[in-house]
Amino acid sequence: MAVLILVISMVGVALVFGRGNAMMTGEIKEEAIATQAAQERLETVRNLPFDTVLSLGSTFTAAGLSNLNNAIGTVAVTDPLGSNNIRQVTVTVTWQSSQGRTHQKSLVTLVTRNGINRQ
Repeated sequence: MAVLILVISMVGVALVFGRGNAMMTGEIKEEAIATQAAQERLETVRNLPFDTVLSLGSTFTAAGLSNLNNAIGTVAVTDPLGSNNIRQVTVTVTWQSSQGRTHQKSLVTLVTRNGINRQ
């Protein structure tokens, strides 16, 4: 009888951990998709002329976002230093996981009027 209880307990624990790992794997995959979409947008922004960066729209789409539930891509351009020559660009992907939790992945870069490493 004790062996039967031990076996049932071990099977139960294995099922719980197996399911937890599957959920974690799904969320890791979702985060990778969101990170890739944000990185692609950030690289696109970095290659734009400075004056175009100043007038970017607040949302974006990417092919990978269609693989996430209720995904929204946003871009925020701010002036962190009060300078006419530098802008901070934050690209964020927000989505709802398959478990119903809201997740967000943000990437940030600085863009300068004269290019990389110049102010």
